[in-house]
Amino acid sequence: METKTTTSHSISRGTVQIYSSSITAVCQTSGDSIELSLPYGVLQDALKSYLVNSLGRSSQEEIISLLTESLRKREEQANA
Repeated sequence: METKTTTSHSISRGTVQIYSSSITAVCQTSGDSIELSLPYGVLQDALKSYLVNSLGRSSQEEIISLLTESLRKREEQANA
């Protein structure tokens, strides 16, 4: 029989970094950090699901604007 473990951590003030296959959270108070490594693609799928199914319309529009501006700036730099 397989043993399953659930671990819960709480960070009151901290930072989160998202990479292609991992998430790292650092507590600013204690300096402790948590790293979650994931198979490639799993994080992208979760992020897509979150953006489409969990965010409200105004948050989605804000992210669309942010990404559109970022792509526009990249294009300008590439063409410069």
